[in-house]
Amino acid sequence: MSYRQYLRPWFSLCFIWCAALQAQTLPPSFTGPLLAPAAQTTPFKHHNLETYLFFTDLSGVYNSYRKVTHTPGNKSYAINPLYSYGLTSFSDIQYSIPYNFNQNQGAFDSGFSDVSVTLGFQVLTQKPNHLLPDLRVTLQTILPSGNYQNLNPNLHFTDATGLGSYQTALNLNFGYLFTLNPSHVVRTRLSLGYTLASPVKVTGYSIYGGSANTVGKIHPGNMLTLDAAAEFNLTEHWVGVMETFISSRSQLTFNGFPGLTDNTFNQLNKGITKALTLAPAIEYNLNQHLGFIAGPWFTLRGKETAQFLSYVVAVNFYW
Repeated sequence: MSYRQYLRPWFSLCFIWCAALQAQTLPPSFTGPLLAPAAQTTPFKHHNLETYLFFTDLSGVYNSYRKVTHTPGNKSYAINPLYSYGLTSFSDIQYSIPYNFNQNQGAFDSGFSDVSVTLGFQVLTQKPNHLLPDLRVTLQTILPSGNYQNLNPNLHFTDATGLGSYQTALNLNFGYLFTLNPSHVVRTRLSLGYTLASPVKVTGYSIYGGSANTVGKIHPGNMLTLDAAAEFNLTEHWVGVMETFISSRSQLTFNGFPGLTDNTFNQLNKGITKALTLAPAIEYNLNQHLGFIAGPWFTLRGKETAQFLSYVVAVNFYW
């Protein structure tokens, strides 16, 4: 699958706006890119609510040789509100409670996915005429609140909404604001993350595979991520965004009784997974309190992972 058709409209739109740029007197506002976490904590006693909608089409699976095997239409629709609150002048807390609607081969189911709580701490703050960036260090706990085992095979995995693992993630979230001229700036973000995943006890069909009589323990593997993004204000209200997200997860292994179905053991053991994705977007920020962002997020390359195209829309409200 070629993704040039998805990128071309976004680049064309950016080009048209850039050609029509006019001088502005007000500082620009930013919603933030689709994926990269903020490099600054939410100010003390302030609130931020950003609600995401994901419309995702899983069209295939990359094998260990990075070749795609196309799969039957598997679609997912998710809503994910992210609420942040400024605890102190240098720390904040964020809650995420996603809900998924899954559709596959005529089957449909829904449910809450894995929720998370994140603590953020401001370590560095960018100052005028200094090279030091903003740096917000976050510690995130992901709780296995989604359904992941004893799945109904007649629902074709649409009843799977979580991973079943307690996960702890440490992220270094850098940000730097470049002033090009009095009217235009570029805001960059770089997030480096590492996630530790606890072992998962599984019975029956699970998000990891298996059969009706599978019993054992899954070691999901730990994950390393890199997220780089840049926002450029095209006008006072419009902002163009380019973002790339790269992930690598260590080998997934299974210990126990895999079940009696042929090839079950191979389903439950997976090599290192890798994914290279892009997420270009367009923002419209009414003011510093209200902003909107939309764009596609899709895989460019992968290994032992899903090929997907997700259309993402988010509304950001700050008070």
